[in-house]
Amino acid sequence: MMAGRTKYTSDTPCGHCGSTTRTVYGAACWTCQTTKRPLQRDSRGKVSAWPAALRSRDGWLALCEQRKRERSGQRDTCTFGPFTASSTPTGKLSIQAPALGVSVPDASTLSFDQLNKLVRLYPEFLELLEWAGWV
Repeated sequence: MMAGRTKYTSDTPCGHCGSTTRTVYGAACWTCQTTKRPLQRDSRGKVSAWPAALRSRDGWLALCEQRKRERSGQRDTCTFGPFTASSTPTGKLSIQAPALGVSVPDASTLSFDQLNKLVRLYPEFLELLEWAGWV
């Protein structure tokens, strides 16, 4: 650290917000960094510690790999009675049943009442939710 300081003024402005204040550790934009993850401060207002990371490096790389496979079109598909379910590597579940007039591109948008109604009307729908890992 530069004489116990945690930030300094740079000559080059941030490309995102235009601020010239940078962190000593890593030279990231101070304003952008504190907006994303607020700092922990002591009683004198000095930064005591950076917040814990939201993900580990391995977790972040796994998520990037899942998103890459989703963009390439990889899907798991299974049929349960009139329902056809497709699941992406990131966990997005889409449900189609053309004979029943059901087309849900993202099942996470369904409310609990809607899911419960479909389960009561169609027992195959419960099997679909078990396959997707929702139950």
